[in-house]
Amino acid sequence: MHLPNALRGSRQPSDAPAQALNNPTNYTYPSTYTLGDAGGALSDRPGTATGGGYDLPNAPPPVRIHLKPIAPPSAMGLASYATATFIVATWLTEWYGNPETPFRLWPFVLTFGGFGQFAAGMWAFNARDTLASIFHTMWGSFYIAVSLSLGLMGAGSIPLNDRYDYNAGWGIWMAPLAAFTYVLTAAAMFRDLAWTGTLFTLATGSVFGVLGWFLHSTALIKILGYFWLASSLLALYRVACYVMTEAVPHRDVLPRFRHPARRHHFSKQYHYPYHEPGVVAGN
Repeated sequence: MHLPNALRGSRQPSDAPAQALNNPTNYTYPSTYTLGDAGGALSDRPGTATGGGYDLPNAPPPVRIHLKPIAPPSAMGLASYATATFIVATWLTEWYGNPETPFRLWPFVLTFGGFGQFAAGMWAFNARDTLASIFHTMWGSFYIAVSLSLGLMGAGSIPLNDRYDYNAGWGIWMAPLAAFTYVLTAAAMFRDLAWTGTLFTLATGSVFGVLGWFLHSTALIKILGYFWLASSLLALYRVACYVMTEAVPHRDVLPRFRHPARRHHFSKQYHYPYHEPGVVAGN
């Protein structure tokens, strides 16, 4: 325990030898002793204070912070996102499928791409990762909504729409998604280029989605698909970076092209050994 400046040079209590300052961990502290204000002195009377001070507990430190390290939530979140986005992007570009294909895909997109990604966003709040929490909850909600919409189409509850038909609903979804994803892209530039590329291609593709579904343009929607395909592959690469960093923590097996400001923590005494957001470890 490091005593505050107010203690330095002050009189020690009768039962607190000077060795307590030099070796606080091996010293048995009294039941209570008090600390006065910055100009006050210590008192050896239990339960009393001098000059507006306060009682110190019998064992330092008075406040304990318990860290609970977790794996980076975006490792699962980006894996969920990449999988669902690859499936949707290749379907939009007509790499595969027939009119019944969406009704066979939506359960997987719902569970992993939707619920899995949304759960990662919730864990990102716990990890104090603002960018990941916004990204994964936003796009996880999108895939949940799209999957439920396709499921209702398959059940005949709502009219069927072809992927290239005029669709004001999907088009208007793309507008705020693109706007917020561009904001996240600007923040990701101060992380690394893998994150930045994932978000930029996703946001740009979403802009083509707004135009394509409002203008009923097959070509624009296919461009959306190719941008999303690129985003899913970049997300796959970023997931590989997470996994390899955990496997080989002392060096970057896969380059992330980090921003210089992210390479070293603001304090030389601390670092992020496993790049876990929200956890600061001492050297």
